[in-house]
Amino acid sequence: MTNQLPKATSYLVKDNGNVKVHTLVSPAPMFANATHIIELPRELILVDGQFFAQYGQEFRTLADSLQKPITRFYVPHDHPDHYLSMGDAFADVQVYALPEIIESLLKNGPHELQQKQQQMGSLIAGKLALPTEAVEPGEEIIGGTRFVFERVLNTESPSALVIKLPELGIVIAQESFTTMPMPLLQGLLMAGKQH
Repeated sequence: MTNQLPKATSYLVKDNGNVKVHTLVSPAPMFANATHIIELPRELILVDGQFFAQYGQEFRTLADSLQKPITRFYVPHDHPDHYLSMGDAFADVQVYALPEIIESLLKNGPHELQQKQQQMGSLIAGKLALPTEAVEPGEEIIGGTRFVFERVLNTESPSALVIKLPELGIVIAQESFTTMPMPLLQGLLMAGKQH
């Protein structure tokens, strides 16, 4: 794949000495999708996909540069900008979502991919990496870090996954609380350091 679009920008958003959170953001004209890597001591947890294949590959390149295995990839909700780019770049990764998101993506994802490929050609990934693992609301310790998973209803989508890392003061909510996330996102990213 040749890069046809402007490059995304990555940020180191948080580093507490044990856990780092990296964020990759596609350029504003390309939807400004934000994807996140939670870098634990021995593994990587990824949250959210991109829309365009190139940004999915840039996200994979960033993850691979950290030289740790990717053990989970969470898809927060069923809009195409949260999963469409993953198939080519993350076919080898275990993908998690809420059960209703899994059901929606299994039903609608293939049609969405086909439609977007017809409209945009090679800008869109050639295949999907659909979630197969269900996550339920609750707490889980992963790599020594506490994750809190919550279901939020009736915001930008009927159901969405919110991930909290309380000890780091991080909430990954994507568009769960607003339909205009850019001012919040820009404020958070200005506090982080660009890679």
